[in-house]
Amino acid sequence: MKKVVQYCKGHPLALKVLGSSFCSEDATWEDILESLGKEINPDIKKVLEISYDTLSSEKDKELFKYIACLFVGEDRKFTEDILKACGICKPSGIKVLVNRCLLTVGSSDELMMHQLLQEMGRDVVRQESPNKPWERSILLNHEECLDVLQNKQDLCSLGWINIAYLNHYRFLKSDYFGMYHLTGRILPSQMLYEHGIFSTYLQGQEVPKWFTHRSSGSLFTLQSSPETGKIKGLNVCIVHTISSMKEAGPSRIKISNLTKNSSWTYQPIMYLVPEDDAFEDGDEVVVVRLSHWMFGKNEFEDGDKVLINFSVKHWMLGLSYGGEGPEYANVREYGISPVYDDDGGGGGKQKEDALGYYKSWKHIIGGDLSAFEASSTHYVLKPYDVWFRP
Repeated sequence: MKKVVQYCKGHPLALKVLGSSFCSEDATWEDILESLGKEINPDIKKVLEISYDTLSSEKDKELFKYIACLFVGEDRKFTEDILKACGICKPSGIKVLVNRCLLTVGSSDELMMHQLLQEMGRDVVRQESPNKPWERSILLNHEECLDVLQNKQDLCSLGWINIAYLNHYRFLKSDYFGMYHLTGRILPSQMLYEHGIFSTYLQGQEVPKWFTHRSSGSLFTLQSSPETGKIKGLNVCIVHTISSMKEAGPSRIKISNLTKNSSWTYQPIMYLVPEDDAFEDGDEVVVVRLSHWMFGKNEFEDGDKVLINFSVKHWMLGLSYGGEGPEYANVREYGISPVYDDDGGGGGKQKEDALGYYKSWKHIIGGDLSAFEASSTHYVLKPYDVWFRP
């Protein structure tokens, strides 16, 4: 019975429903026990779904699904800020879920959900399109995300060609107070999307050869291209080294269009942490950062002079978070490559925009960046008000 108790985790309805299953003649105890943990028990799922199905607002249902799939354990305000910006969370949304016993809020204001409710929410998303993940409202894991990106040609829309992701790595993530914590997970093919910027880490020692501009310096002139469309984005690659764990810290990338006197500074919410034994033989760790910056309002044109600034904050021993030490930027190579739209300005039939969903987000480049405006020509794109200043 220990396995049954662990599976239900104290949920009284789940215990009652599962207990009745043992009295059924349709299955043996061994069959029922073997199925636990592989998929949610259908009888338990049916009972749990009653609270979900009777939510009067579709937005409340959407909110439950997003929290179940993505935000369990996250700070309440952090979650609300993100989902409100996406038009998913209404002011009373979390309170409604708490009142329906679909969600609880911990002592540190973190969102908590019973494991069976979380599994039910994820299953609701899976059933939206069992065999076609790209038609679901939410992608549940990195394998699905990568598969959809490749099959839906989203990576091609970014202008990324023949890339090899870093097989696995650890990362630290900022919380609402700007404190960085090790997630404890090793994730392959991790891609981050914030403020209209896609970013990831690649295998290798250099900027990919398909970049149109590669240099040990950080100043580039966007050369004229045979492409006839407008520049809709920039791919940026930075290859830098880390020689000790103290040099693993939060980073920032600043892109300046010197011709148009405009600039954007991006501070990702997470950063890579090398393995503990990476420096045992005195070796350096080479980090290849690839990012795609979506633009679209003539922010860049052929002939513009573009400057890239990159820096990392040292990790200071004795502190529980990064960001209080000196900056460094041991960069080997920079790369920049413009991405052009497909229309070519000819007014022909528009193709479906594979990045249309991502462009619909509110607080992105080309959208509403008023909350991140440091001056009339400079924006600082960061998760929280921590150590970096414009």
